[in-house]
Amino acid sequence: MKNKIIAAAVIMAMAFGLCSCKEYHPDTSDDSSGAIWTGGDFDGSGFRPTKPISTEPNPASANGSTNSENSEPIDEPYVDPFEEPDTSSDIPIGETIRIKNGEEYVAKSGETMVLSGTSEIEEGGSLTIGSGAELLVYGDLNLNGTLEIGGEMSIAKNASISGSGRIIVEDSFDQINCDGYVTAEIVPPNPIEVDGVTYVGGVLVANKMYSLPEDYGSGLSGELCAALDEMHNGTGYSFLIMSGFRSYEVQKNLFWSYVEYDGYDNAITYSAYPGTSEHQTGLAVDLGWVDEQYAYTEEGMWLAKNCQDYGFIIRYPQGKQHITGYIYEPWHVRYLGKSTAKLVHDSGLTLEEFLRVEG
Repeated sequence: MKNKIIAAAVIMAMAFGLCSCKEYHPDTSDDSSGAIWTGGDFDGSGFRPTKPISTEPNPASANGSTNSENSEPIDEPYVDPFEEPDTSSDIPIGETIRIKNGEEYVAKSGETMVLSGTSEIEEGGSLTIGSGAELLVYGDLNLNGTLEIGGEMSIAKNASISGSGRIIVEDSFDQINCDGYVTAEIVPPNPIEVDGVTYVGGVLVANKMYSLPEDYGSGLSGELCAALDEMHNGTGYSFLIMSGFRSYEVQKNLFWSYVEYDGYDNAITYSAYPGTSEHQTGLAVDLGWVDEQYAYTEEGMWLAKNCQDYGFIIRYPQGKQHITGYIYEPWHVRYLGKSTAKLVHDSGLTLEEFLRVEG
């Protein structure tokens, strides 16, 4: 009965003309293979400090000779010593680096850190990428301490960050460009509210606890439509939009029609109260077949396994109703952008858990 009600409501929504993307032609030159790496003189050897670090002594001082007018000329050529480096940059070059317990390193504005090979931040150690600085991860970072991102971080394809430590994101998930794998814990910024809309790290939140203004939204996001088009063209699956953008008024009509036929206690498990629906954000769509059996179709199985590569997540996973507040909906996807969607997917968490908000 429930699925018939949902199907009827979907047909009603389609009748309103709310279920299709606007005509959109994305730039086909986009390279989905990963980040574009610009490393200047990076040679793949490991961390590259901003200024050179000398580990060799001055030959003049090494043998006790000087350049004073009273001294005999020295045989060795004089080597002008490098400027004493800040401790923030004083990490040896090498394929493996280790920040030990009690050590703290800070990359300042304009600096670029490059980690290749296998690197480690031990428990009690910390690395801070300050505002205007950049961290490039090419290898495997074993994180058991703290990595704080105030600047930018990129994780290359096949690179990884794992361990029992924490990645603290200061401002926005846009600071991270992830094409690799991150399974270490990510600590998001605190929620902020802008014009009645809640954001966590730049991610818009709409759920049972965080509502939207009645006049919010005007249609599906152009970025969502471009990503859906890319996903369709790349796979050949139709990914038919069964329900797209819904205004507050349309959601109100749908929700109370569910209540009339199925009762409030049942309706609230699969339909959003007006003002709390992700469909009103323009960043969520129902695809294919509004039924749990969609999960067992070829298209549905592909979607669950791969949609994060195109910027989507399955928003209401199986067995997570106590967290999200909604039944398993293998057809409902939320657009987050490729990097953030991959971070959420690889974490194994629901969006509420990942953002640390109530559902």
